[in-house]
Order: sequence, then structure tokens, then C-alpha cells
Amino acid sequence: MGRTATGSSLPEIENGKVPNKYFGAYDNLFRAFYSEKLDLDDTNIATVLSGAMALIEVAESVGSIDIIRESVDIALLRQGQVLFRSIGANALAWVDLGRRVQSPTIFIPSSQHCRDWSCRTHHLRQ
Repeated sequence: MGRTATGSSLPEIENGKVPNKYFGAYDNLFRAFYSEKLDLDDTNIATVLSGAMALIEVAESVGSIDIIRESVDIALLRQGQVLFRSIGANALAWVDLGRRVQSPTIFIPSSQHCRDWSCRTHHLRQ
């Protein structure tokens, strides 16, 4: 929902319809089928993650995770240190994402953070 010039809270409309995040995800999936560059907004980690999650959902629904794995990895890794700080802050969510997209570059660091966190909490319980 965006604010218009008058300050009212109306949905942003595109050609008479409210835009759907899955339209872009399907477009990216078809781009991947034809080995074209995906159009993921890499402004910040939140926009990359939003686009990547929509793409993952769409790819899972048609059984084509293998086709998007590398593109999602690259888009996330372009975020650099921000990605790894995010993994450190919420490792369990990143383990799930790494598992869903079958990405060792996401899964391994996030699972290591989970292991370290598990060891620390076990130490605190004793």
C-alpha cells in the first residue's frame, strides 16, 4: 500500500489491477527456463529476499528448483557482508531457505550458526 499525493492509503494500481508479486516470479522462472538473466531487485537484502522467496515458491510449485538455484545464490551473494550478518541474526530461517533452494552456499553457514547457537544455549542450561 502506498501513499498518494493526497495522503490517502490506496493500493498502487498498475493498468487497473493491483500488482501481484507472483507475476514477476513467473516471469523470472520463464527467464530461467530460457537461460536469460533474472530480474531480481537487488536494492537491498529485503528486496532480494522478497523476490527470491516468491520465485522459490513458484519454482517449488512446478518442481523446477534446480533451474533457479544458481541465480538465487548469485543474487543473495551479491549482498556481500549484509547477507552473512543476516544469516547470523536469523540462522534458522536461512537454514530453511538453503534447504528449500538446495544451496550449499546458504545452508552451510546458516547451519554452522545454528550449531554454534545450540552449543551456547546448552552451555547456559548447565
